Amino acid sequence: MYGPPPSAEQQSLLAGPLDLPGAWVACLVAALALLALGLWLRQRAPTPAWLLIIAAQVIALTAPAGALVERAVWGAWPTVDKAGSLLFYLEGVHLRPFSSGALEDPGLALIGVHVGHLWLTALLDLVLSPNGAFNAQALLHIWLAWGLGWLLLRDLGARPWVAMLAAMPFAMGLHVFRDVNWYTIEKSAVFGIPLFLWAMNRARQHGARWIAVTAAVLLGCALFNWYLALVNLALLGLWTLGAHHRRALTTAAVCALALAPLVLFQALLLQDAGAMTDPQRFLWERAALDVLSLWPPRWYHLELWRALNLPLMLLGAWGLWLHRERAEARYGALVVVVLGLLSTGPMLLGVQGAGLPNPVFMAAWKLIPGFWRIARPEFLFEAVWLVLLTSAAITIQRFRPGVRTLAALQIAMLAGWLWGVRSHDAYPGFSEPVEVELSEQWQQQVFER
Repeated sequence: MYGPPPSAEQQSLLAGPLDLPGAWVACLVAALALLALGLWLRQRAPTPAWLLIIAAQVIALTAPAGALVERAVWGAWPTVDKAGSLLFYLEGVHLRPFSSGALEDPGLALIGVHVGHLWLTALLDLVLSPNGAFNAQALLHIWLAWGLGWLLLRDLGARPWVAMLAAMPFAMGLHVFRDVNWYTIEKSAVFGIPLFLWAMNRARQHGARWIAVTAAVLLGCALFNWYLALVNLALLGLWTLGAHHRRALTTAAVCALALAPLVLFQALLLQDAGAMTDPQRFLWERAALDVLSLWPPRWYHLELWRALNLPLMLLGAWGLWLHRERAEARYGALVVVVLGLLSTGPMLLGVQGAGLPNPVFMAAWKLIPGFWRIARPEFLFEAVWLVLLTSAAITIQRFRPGVRTLAALQIAMLAGWLWGVRSHDAYPGFSEPVEVELSEQWQQQVFER
C-alpha cells in the first residue's frame, strides 16, 4: 500500500470527465484564459507572464481540482493526519503560540511551533470554507513550488522555457501528490526550498539586504514546516563549509540569530514530548520506514521510476560532473552526497537494505538535539532532487535547443507525467467532506503520561 487504508467513513466522489463535465470544462477554460493572458504579457512583464503560464498548466493538469475546491476534499478523507489538522485548526491551535499557557498546550506539543501553514489556511478561510481553504492551499503549494523553482533557475541563468520544464518534476512530482492525498497540508509545501536557495544565491551575489531576506525566508520556512527549515539549514551549512568567505559566514550568523528564538521555543515544547514515544522506537518504527530506498528502488514508498524523472535526474548528475571545476557544481555535488545519504535514514540501502548502518544519519541522530523526531528522512531528498534538476537545466542549455526541440521535450514530459504521476494509485482522487470530531481521549492516545 502507498498510504494508510481508507477510513470506514470515507465516501469517494467520482470526478472523471463524464461524471463532472462542468468542473472539467471550468478548469480548462480558466487554464486557457491564464495561458492567453500570460502569452500576451510575455513581452511586457516576463516574470508575471511565465508565472501565469505555469498557473495555467497547474490548473489544467490537476483538473478538476480547481473547480471542486468547495465541493469536495481533494484526496482521501478522513485520514488521521488531515482530519486532525482540520480539527486542530478549528480549535485555534495556530493562535495559541501567543498565549500565556503555550508551553503547557498539548496541541502545540504535538504539532510543534510550526503552525504557520495554518495561518495561510486562516487567510484563505476568509473567503472559503475551512475544507475549501485546505484544498486551495494544496493547489497554491504546487504553483508556488513550480513558480519559485522557475525563478531560481532563471536566476542561475536558465532560459524561461528550459527553467519551466526543469522545475515541473519538482513541483508536480508524485511525492508531493502522495502528501496531498493522505497527509497534513504543510507536507506538500516544498516551495520553501527553491525560495531559500534563490534568496541564498542573491545573498551570495549581492550581500547586504539579501542576507536579511535569506534569514527572513528561513524563519518563515521554520514557522511553516520544520522540515523545510531543516533542509534549508543543511543547504546553508554546506554552503558555509564549502565557500570559505565572509559573506557565507555572515549569512549563516544572521540566519542563526533569526532562528534562535524559534529553536528555543520548540526546545521548550519538546522538553516533555518524549512522552509521545521512546526515541529508539521513533527511529526504527518511523524514520526507518519513510526513506529513500535504493533497494528496492523507492522514494517514500513510491516506485523510483515514477516518483522521479530519471532521464533528467541522470542528466543532472552528468551535468555536475561536466561542470565539476565550477564552485556551483562542487556545491551541488556536496548537497547530493550529504543529503542523499541522510535521506536513506538509519540504513544505507533503505528500509529493506542489507543491514548496513548509515553513519551520517546516525551521527546526526546522536549529535543534533531534537533530531530524534525526524520521522521522514525522505524529505531531505527534495533538496537533492532540486539540485539535480537545476543541473539538468543548465546542461540542456549547453545544447542551445530550439523551439521545436523544447516543444517536443515538453510534450514528452507531459506524457510521462500523465503515465507516471496522474495515473498512479497515490495520486489524489476526491472525497465527500464528511464531518469529523476530535476524540476526547486523543491526549491519552498520543502521550504516555
